[in-house]
Amino acid sequence: MSKNIKPLTNEELISVAPSIFSENPIEGVSDKYAFVPTYKLLDTFRDAGYYPIMASESKVRDEENQGYQKHIIQFRSLENLLRPNAKDEYEDIVLTNSHNRTSSFIVDLAIFRIVCSNMLVVPSKSFVHTSIVHVGFTQEKVKNAIDEVTSYIPKIKEQVSIFKSIYLTNAEMQMLANAAIDIRFDTNAYNGEFEQCFQKYLNTFDKNIF
Repeated sequence: MSKNIKPLTNEELISVAPSIFSENPIEGVSDKYAFVPTYKLLDTFRDAGYYPIMASESKVRDEENQGYQKHIIQFRSLENLLRPNAKDEYEDIVLTNSHNRTSSFIVDLAIFRIVCSNMLVVPSKSFVHTSIVHVGFTQEKVKNAIDEVTSYIPKIKEQVSIFKSIYLTNAEMQMLANAAIDIRFDTNAYNGEFEQCFQKYLNTFDKNIF
C-alpha cells in the first residue's frame, strides 16, 4: 500500500472525528431536514472502491455544537492504495458534512500531493464539486455524486500533466510569487521585499521536509 497510508477502520475514524458518528442532528432543525449519519455512508464509498484514509472535524466555540460540527473525510481508491509510490499525485474524494446546518453534504474531487503533503480541493468549472442539501437527502444521491466526481479523473490527470510540463524562468517565478502575495496578503506589509519573503518560505519548507 501507499507508504504510511492505510484504510481507516470505523474505530479509528471515531477517535479523530466523533461527529462523523452522531446519531441525531442538532436540536432545532426543521421537519424537512433529512438526517443521515455520515458513518452510514462510509460503506457506500467503500462499495464504490474508495476507502477513508484521513478524517478531521472543526473546533467548536459553543458546546451545543459539539458532536454535530463540520467534519471531513478523505477517501482513496483501492487501486492507488495498492500502488506504493506509483506517482506524485493521487486523485481522492473529499467528503464534507455537518449535523448542525453549517454545511451541506459536499463531495469534491481532490489532488493529494505526496511530495509536500498538501491536499488541493478543486471545486471549479474545470473539475467538479457536488453539494447535496439535507432536505430531500437520499443515499442514491451520494452514489450519483461519487460516480460524477470520479468521471472527471481522466480530465484532471490531463490538466495536471499539462501544468507539470510548464517551466518558469526565475523572473517568471518571481512575478508569479509577487502576484500570489498581492492576492493573498496586504502588499503594503511586504514593501516589495519578495526575495526575503520567498527565502524565508524556502527555509521553512526545507526544515519541514528534511
